[in-house]
Amino acid sequence: MAKAFPNTGATVIDTVADLPAASAALEGVMMFQKDTNELKICDGSSWISMLDTDNPPGLELIYSNALTVSGTGETFVNNLFSSKYENYKIIINIASASIGDWLRMRLQNSGTSSSTLYYTQQAYLDSNTAASGWTGDGEANSSSWRVGFPPASSTTADSCSIDLLGPFIARQTTLTGNMIQDARYMRVMMGSHRVATSYSGLAFTTLNGGSLVNNIRVYGYRNSI
Repeated sequence: MAKAFPNTGATVIDTVADLPAASAALEGVMMFQKDTNELKICDGSSWISMLDTDNPPGLELIYSNALTVSGTGETFVNNLFSSKYENYKIIINIASASIGDWLRMRLQNSGTSSSTLYYTQQAYLDSNTAASGWTGDGEANSSSWRVGFPPASSTTADSCSIDLLGPFIARQTTLTGNMIQDARYMRVMMGSHRVATSYSGLAFTTLNGGSLVNNIRVYGYRNSI
């Protein structure tokens, strides 16, 4: 049985059997179907499913900030990871820097970071040298992951896009990503943190001091179940 809720602009129906035939007269009308938890809208000739609340699509922004990392200590971002999401996307754009040192990232809980057993392998290409091929470098049992390098000037760029897989689950965390270094070096990266611990946040450091200003956004991949 259909029930109108004027404040929401949608009509609630129990099953598809309650859905009226689509017509031009119903164009723009919204219906919420309870048995499938779908929000549908009529385009004048058919009913289009706009949202399935059991399986919401896409990414959800969790954190966005211009984060300054300075000195040899760590800058912490807390309360990022939870059971709501299993996997995460991290976007980093380095806006300014006073040093030529890698921005590095660690997993942490409540201001205490894990600083061992980070493994990465990176393949990179120098786009200024047409004849060069992909070259690899890696780190075994490092204290952190390398996730960005300061741009050489205000007109160049350094950015990194990372998929971080399972940091809140008590198992080894893995990552994949890509990086642009000085708008010149193209890097593909993969890595792991070989500690089966649940982590709730990130820590950033430069290891060698100096200062980096980073525009960082963290998104959660919505779980389908």
